[in-house]
This record gives sequence, C-alpha cells and structure tokens, in this order.
Amino acid sequence: MDVNPIVEILNSIFIVLPFLLIAVLGGIVSLFINGRTIPQPYLGAMGKRVIIASFAGLIAFFLLRDIATSDNVMTAICGLAGFAAVDILPLLKGSFLKNIYRSIIMKRMTDIPQEIEKQRTSLIYSKK
Repeated sequence: MDVNPIVEILNSIFIVLPFLLIAVLGGIVSLFINGRTIPQPYLGAMGKRVIIASFAGLIAFFLLRDIATSDNVMTAICGLAGFAAVDILPLLKGSFLKNIYRSIIMKRMTDIPQEIEKQRTSLIYSKK
C-alpha cells in the first residue's frame, strides 16, 4: 500500500512534537530560574532561549531515537537538554567545535603536500 508523503511528514512531526515541547518547557524553566541575568527586552531573550532549547531538544531526540530507550527516558533527556542548552552550547562552540575545525584543517593541510607530490610524480613518469 502506497502512503501519501504528506501523511508521512505529519506522522514524523507528531512523533517529534512532544519531545520538542518538553525541551521548550525546559528552556522556559531555565529562563525563569536565571531571570535576573536575562537582558532586556525580556521577550527577545525568551524567544532566543526557546529557539536554542528546541534545537537542543531536537538534537537530543535524534541522537537517542535509534537507541533502545523508553519514551520516558527520551522525554527526560530532551527536557534536560532544553534546560541546559543556553549554558552548554557556548561551551561546545568554544572547545568542541574548535577542536573539530582544527583537526579538519590540519588533516587537509597534511593531505595537500601529499596530493601535490602524487601529481608531480605522475607528471614525471608520464613524460617518459
């Protein structure tokens, strides 16, 4: 039986939606707990935190989706990801992503001379 693609997309959204809402609620709770450190305007800061919390909740959901965990555990982890997202994401950006970028750039820098040498030797041997 052929399933309509729109129905598949809606089913996928309805599967992710509860976890996303829990992550957003975690972000809102984090906002209220750290309310004194939130700059004005308050609604702009709240919107940013909600977006960051929903992003962290989605990442947590997609990381845990294939692991055999219960829905309760996934919901709790998505909520905690939304709660801690604003504090953890700058740390990830500062250390984790810099190390990844550095390793990618260093790998490319070491591959470039090897590629040049391969091209040079292939040109030398092709002339003979």
